[in-house]
Amino acid sequence: MDRTDEFRAFVQRHVDDLRRAAWLLTGDAEDASDLVQETLTRLYPQWDRVANADSAFAYVRKCLLRQYLTESRRHRLLTVSDTYLEGHVDPHDHLDTVPDQLLLARHLKSLTPIQRTAIVLKFYYDLTDRDAGRVLKCPVTTYRSHLRRGLAALRKHMASAPSEPCTESPKGAVT
Repeated sequence: MDRTDEFRAFVQRHVDDLRRAAWLLTGDAEDASDLVQETLTRLYPQWDRVANADSAFAYVRKCLLRQYLTESRRHRLLTVSDTYLEGHVDPHDHLDTVPDQLLLARHLKSLTPIQRTAIVLKFYYDLTDRDAGRVLKCPVTTYRSHLRRGLAALRKHMASAPSEPCTESPKGAVT
């Protein structure tokens, strides 16, 4: 099997999991697909090295998370203040219509990118604190601090949110 065939087989096997993780990070199906696409596009030229890693999936997952953090840092300069956004509805943001089991995604969007990443590493990928710290290139104590602060903010946000159930699914949501 040549490099291209190996890459295609890997993508077919893991793309759904990568999209789910990206969706948890970005909160948007299109942004999630873009993040996965960007990550895989950057890795393809180095696929021989990726395929020879101890775990190709772990390598790609780490690259996806780092790509997300890099992009979120770049976009921080372009964010619009919340006061401007009041009363302005994005017609492409379907998170206000998600079903109950995806309500958490709405609250995840309120966290900082590093807090979201810490929560995804812990609860979606079920990584140990040490492994998650390695992925984020930070000490375990720093990772735990991001996780603790993210969970505290998430609890606070969920406690203050209305408890009405959502009934519609977001268009293009990855489940």
